[in-house]
Amino acid sequence: MLKKQSNSFLDSPLLVVLIMSACAMVGFLAYSAYHHVVEQRASNQRARSALARPEVRAVPAPVRQQPALRSQARPTQTPAPARVKTIALSKCVLKDGSTMFSDAPCPADSKNEWTRHVVPEKDSPATRPRIVSRGSPQPMFESYPTYRGPTESDLKRERCERVRQQIRAEQDAIGLNRTLRHLQQWGRREKEACPF
Repeated sequence: MLKKQSNSFLDSPLLVVLIMSACAMVGFLAYSAYHHVVEQRASNQRARSALARPEVRAVPAPVRQQPALRSQARPTQTPAPARVKTIALSKCVLKDGSTMFSDAPCPADSKNEWTRHVVPEKDSPATRPRIVSRGSPQPMFESYPTYRGPTESDLKRERCERVRQQIRAEQDAIGLNRTLRHLQQWGRREKEACPF
């Protein structure tokens, strides 16, 4: 059989490479154009929404006078209806600056900051004055655990680190003149000091 020889340019591998390169280039250009259009639309939408929004300016808020405590109405501070028993709760500031809340009148040497009528809780025990200090905060725990010194594992770690430092110092002193005997000796010492 005779083989058909083709001298045609269409059958050459160079043509295949050129066609594939052209397809890749067309694909890249289409991809770039698509993303440009998408970004342009997003930019236009942001610009339109920015124009549609009113301009926000920082204007200082007017300073309002706080009403007196007696005119502030809170649900627990308003007098309850006549059929519900209420108690008078007083806030007293003592001479040392601490605050006391009580259902009894304030002591003579303290200042009554306010008195409000409140409904007592149903199953609360008999109320007694509660003193709140204004000084430094109280510690969360009564006592803190004391430091008892290093543990056995701490001592082992320190001993291991000391031996390693001694070995490094010897290695630096010897330099590159190390022998197998040196390496074995250092390995044994480190293994004895650092079993973990």
